[in-house]
Amino acid sequence: MEAKQEQELVFFSTKFNPNHYDNKPLPFDVFHQSGAFLATKGTKISKEKLKIAFVKSNDLPETDGSGQTVVSKDERLESFLSEAYQEEKAEVIEARLEEIDFEPVADVKKNLRKNIYEIKEIFQKKIIDNTIQLSSKNNPVISKNIASYLRNIIQFPAHASDYIEMIQAVKNEENYITFSHGLSVSFYAVAIAKKLQMLRDDFCVRENLGRWLPIKTLKNPKIYSPQPFSNQLLKYIDNQVFGIRGKYKAPVAQLLTERLYDTMHEYLQIKPGSMFQSFRPAYDLAMEENLVVAAINSDIGKLCLPNSLLNKPESLTEEEWKNIKEHPINSVAKLKEIGNHKPQPLVYILGHHNFSNKIGYPIFNKALPEESKIISVADIYDAMTSRRHYAQKKSHSEAINYIKELYEKEYIDFPLYITAVHTFDEYNHEYIRERNKKTVSV
Repeated sequence: MEAKQEQELVFFSTKFNPNHYDNKPLPFDVFHQSGAFLATKGTKISKEKLKIAFVKSNDLPETDGSGQTVVSKDERLESFLSEAYQEEKAEVIEARLEEIDFEPVADVKKNLRKNIYEIKEIFQKKIIDNTIQLSSKNNPVISKNIASYLRNIIQFPAHASDYIEMIQAVKNEENYITFSHGLSVSFYAVAIAKKLQMLRDDFCVRENLGRWLPIKTLKNPKIYSPQPFSNQLLKYIDNQVFGIRGKYKAPVAQLLTERLYDTMHEYLQIKPGSMFQSFRPAYDLAMEENLVVAAINSDIGKLCLPNSLLNKPESLTEEEWKNIKEHPINSVAKLKEIGNHKPQPLVYILGHHNFSNKIGYPIFNKALPEESKIISVADIYDAMTSRRHYAQKKSHSEAINYIKELYEKEYIDFPLYITAVHTFDEYNHEYIRERNKKTVSV
């Protein structure tokens, strides 16, 4: 009888994917190799324990003559539901806001709380006949409201840094797709667009140039005479310096201020009257709303992919990457299903992993709009510097170097490159634990 008992036990992982049942109700009892109970049906255990668990062969589902499992329609739907991608609920993310180790501006925290629930509403879904469908019809209204708020807060660097640093403080693998990535990319895209607008307006639309007397740094030790500089950008940077000094103690503040002055030296490469591709967009309210609609929803098509793929801890196979690369097309399809047919955001979404027909996906035969490139750069930085299930987190400098390569290979022009570097330096999170407990109000 003991030999028969041993034959009845088989590895759980040979019949089922442990990732599917990670901390989810078990469909039947599981055992130790000795035959002792490990966990009973309906309980939840981690995938690590499931990888060394055993099941009784007579507990396994029936199979037909070809060896395929015989399941009912209800069981198929239950299986599909367990596969459909899920992440942390809004309440869990909101609760983590109370754990951050600095005190942000109260109104900024209040608005982020609201945005958490709005973003999660956008990503609500229903499953009909094993097909994922979005259930929120408020997508355009929510995106417009968030765009308006981001446009306003970007004017105040200290407040804006509170907003994005709170997002970074609560970001993890379990809310990356359906909350933190889309909102971060939206923030960065609007911040980059604002700087491009200031440069374009002051250098090309009207002569609104100030004079900047370059400040010596270790990287730029030469002395220059006063140089033409965007008047709007000079005022913006003055506010930024004020915010840095209010947020950090002297050593970190000095380091970040010198880094900012180095960026200002690079801005001097842009001469009055220069025309670049990234100066072509309108940079008005409608354009920024379209940027946010596209950035927030760019990954919504990933809801059509299973947990086992998006939560895979190892590197993806070629076939799995092929499925991942379908998500821009799926995102557009999902938005169309809820009646969001506005063409500009849909085009930006299709191009948010693309720079030309030589790099990125899906393949474009026509020139990409500059707006797509703004989102692409923001997406790259946030993805590289975030913890994700199937990719290692990179440092701030590694992400900046990658974006510099895109510029050197002429996939993006200089103004887009330098405004992106300025933005990512401005809101980078290397020193988030060094900041003062309370931010100075601006």
